Amino acid sequence: MRVPQSIRRVLDPLVGWIRVPVLKGVNRGQWWTIVSAGGYATGRRARVEMELLRDLLEPGDTCWDVGAHHGAMTLLASARVGTAGRVHAFEPSGRNRHVLAAHVRWNRCANVTVHPCALGAADGEARLGGDGTSSAYRLGRGSEVVTVRAGTSLVAAGESAPPTFAKIDVEGAGGEAVAGLVAALAPQARLFIEIHTLEEDARCVPVLRQNGFSLHESRGLLAARTGDPSVPHWCLFAVGPGWPHQARDFARVEAAGF
Repeated sequence: MRVPQSIRRVLDPLVGWIRVPVLKGVNRGQWWTIVSAGGYATGRRARVEMELLRDLLEPGDTCWDVGAHHGAMTLLASARVGTAGRVHAFEPSGRNRHVLAAHVRWNRCANVTVHPCALGAADGEARLGGDGTSSAYRLGRGSEVVTVRAGTSLVAAGESAPPTFAKIDVEGAGGEAVAGLVAALAPQARLFIEIHTLEEDARCVPVLRQNGFSLHESRGLLAARTGDPSVPHWCLFAVGPGWPHQARDFARVEAAGF
């Protein structure tokens, strides 16, 4: 049974300092808060997707984890890109970011920078929130006012190098995040985008194609476009024209069932 958010807001700060080891999966051996241990500490949560992301990342990548939540992808990317790489984790929710920062600190991820903002088409502010789990908070809802940055603005200000790999999972706002970032991307960049709505899909695809990206559209997303939303995994994997391993990586995505 899911604990109501009103109770979680009281309990989480009291027990959030308790850490448990991740027992299985790509983050095995890392520390995780008991607050969201569930599928994360057992390695069951999004297991296939996490294994795929591990295989798509390269040592030395500059990885942007956009919509980092509590940091499962952040920890994976930190280990995978190594000391030659960097990870930039974007999480606008103060509540989520507190847990994310603890995970980065507990696991001594020296190559990670946490950014207290959402990504959008332009710099500004927006409301964030929702009635369900904190992993599903959305821009335009709730009462928390958060900072929004365009990826191009972050790069121009020297706050990060352009990403060579980005995971974008922002509950329907992916089109705005891509629009604000694509002009800063290098030709060898790769983007793995979780699609939550067909409207988000329709905003992402034209921008990526107009900028020379090749797309692998998941089986679930293709089915949804034809009226069948029941097939899981609505994802886009976008590869820039300068990436030399497109065929290899598209085969990996296909083999993983996406």
